[in-house]
Amino acid sequence: MKALLLTMQSILSSIDGKMDTMTTRQDLLTAGLEKQSGRITEAEQRIPNVEDVMQKRQEQLSQMDKLLKVIALKNEDLEARSRWNNIRIVGIPGSTNTGRKEQFVERLLFTLFGEDAFSQLLIVERAHRTLMARPPPSARLDRLLLAS
Repeated sequence: MKALLLTMQSILSSIDGKMDTMTTRQDLLTAGLEKQSGRITEAEQRIPNVEDVMQKRQEQLSQMDKLLKVIALKNEDLEARSRWNNIRIVGIPGSTNTGRKEQFVERLLFTLFGEDAFSQLLIVERAHRTLMARPPPSARLDRLLLAS
């Protein structure tokens, strides 16, 4: 019986040793799991904050995109307006100018205002009559001549 008791004590001490090892490993696993749980909790707390910031940035980007489009349209309009150096001359009969309309407009402006009125050389790039039907001979001649 003593032999049986010694064998049982030996088995119990072996089981105790293995249980200690398992407990140690379980403690290590629990500590690692707690660290991972803490990291996951922190990530779960940070993700909504990042999503909120991202949402704000996307809204700002959308607003800036709209503003950029508006500014681009304004810029295009201002560039187009800066090229609008057109003048309208009203009441020029169609029979008065012969030859190129650009030369006629240059001569007409020099005649009306004098050469001293222009600080630099006057260059008429284009001149054309407005697109309208020819008026009857008795009508008032108010056709436009456009020059730029």
